[in-house]
Amino acid sequence: MLAFEISRHARLDSYVMMDEMNLQRFFLFRRIGAFSVPKNPRWAIESINYSAELLIKNPKRTLWIFPQGEIVPNDLRPIRFFNGAARIVEKVGRCQTVPLAFRLEFTGEFKPEIFVKIGKPDLIETSGVFDRKKLTVRFCERLDKILNELKSDVINQKTESYNKIL
Repeated sequence: MLAFEISRHARLDSYVMMDEMNLQRFFLFRRIGAFSVPKNPRWAIESINYSAELLIKNPKRTLWIFPQGEIVPNDLRPIRFFNGAARIVEKVGRCQTVPLAFRLEFTGEFKPEIFVKIGKPDLIETSGVFDRKKLTVRFCERLDKILNELKSDVINQKTESYNKIL
């Protein structure tokens, strides 16, 4: 839901890749642009192709990807991604990627707050020699950096630069 709320607030044309089991449980997400990534690798290729087509048709479109393939704790390290995101970038040929991290924290209030840190865009062009594994490692490193910065900001109560959207 957080991806959809950020997309709504930023007025983005967004789609979200979700694992098949959760999309079946929360069918409402289909109505707002979510589509499934099946566990079966053969069927997962179709989701990768569909994702690439969405971005090729409209390069300003946003595609939310959770490349770990499962929900894991924020502080679990090392970060491990499947290479689906790199495959999508390879098929699109040229696109921007942006790491995004969020934390749900109780900061003294009765209700938790959700903090979101958005990294700098990284323009990737896949002309010439392209290495999916290296790109996947780069994605992991960039997300790790953003996650650590966000954790530090929250723990050290340096959240004045964060905008409240709800």
